[in-house]
Amino acid sequence: MDNALVHVRAEWVQRVLGKRMPATGAATPDGGAAGALAGLSLARLGKARLEWRESLANARAQMNALKRAIVEDCVGEDERAIPEALRAVDASMKTLDDRLTDELDAILNADAADRAPLIAKARASAAAFATFLLEDTMMSLLDGNDVLPQTMVCRPLRRKLAEIQVVLPDDVAEDA
Repeated sequence: MDNALVHVRAEWVQRVLGKRMPATGAATPDGGAAGALAGLSLARLGKARLEWRESLANARAQMNALKRAIVEDCVGEDERAIPEALRAVDASMKTLDDRLTDELDAILNADAADRAPLIAKARASAAAFATFLLEDTMMSLLDGNDVLPQTMVCRPLRRKLAEIQVVLPDDVAEDA
C-alpha cells in the first residue's frame, strides 16, 4: 500500500478512535505473505468479528424501532408518506448484510497460507460498508433523527469498521 495512503489512514484511525495504528509486521526474507500475516492477531480479529456482528444486530434493531416510530408518528397526519419512508429504511437495511461477518469467519477458519486473499476481500467489503455509511442518504439521516433522536446507527458501525481495518493487515495482495 502506498505510504501516503497508510499515513492518511493512520491519521483517520487516530482521530476517530483515539488510537494509533499498529505496525503490521515485517516481511519475510523471501517476500512471501507470511510476513504480512505476521501482523494478524486471530484473537483481535475474532473479537472484532463478534463486535461487528453485535453492532450490525444493534443497527438493525434501531432501524426497526425507527420504522415503528415512523408509523406511530405519521398516523392520522400524512399516512401516505409511511410506505415510502419504510421502503427507504428497508432498502438501507438490506445493504447491512452479513457479508463482512462471513468473510471474517472465513479468515478465522482458513489455513494461514490461504488467508491473504480472504483478508483482501474482507478489507474491500469493510471499505464498501464505510463508503455506504458515508454516502447513502438514508443512513446519513439516521443518527439523532427527528422521529427517534436516540437512534445511533452509523457512528458505531463506522467505529467498528475502523477497528476491523486496523486488525486486518493491509499489505497483503489478493493473489498472495
